[in-house]
Amino acid sequence: MLSEILGDYPRVRVIEILITHPWSEYTKKDLSEASGISRRTLYTLLDELETYQIIKPTRKIGSAQLYTLNQESKTTHALMTFQKELAEIEITKQLKDEDKIVGESPILTGKQPEKEESIR
Repeated sequence: MLSEILGDYPRVRVIEILITHPWSEYTKKDLSEASGISRRTLYTLLDELETYQIIKPTRKIGSAQLYTLNQESKTTHALMTFQKELAEIEITKQLKDEDKIVGESPILTGKQPEKEESIR
């Protein structure tokens, strides 16, 4: 949802994954693969995401550091609220479009389709 509004950028992809799965923990490899960006690009973004308190390190498994969404962060709350608002707008839009389609259906409205006049 965020990438549709903000653009398909590596930073937005990573944030979108984290917000969509806020309880998950990710290795750098996981985040790289899930977002479709190179590890090199991800490494550049991680410092920035930590600076803005969007992501935080959690624990290590062997030598692999795991990261998760920093749910206590004001920045994260703002991003999650923004994504929720976008989702609500999209749902409302889809329901209106669905109502238009359903409203035009002769089966559901009980109206008979207008008959075409035959030419003699």
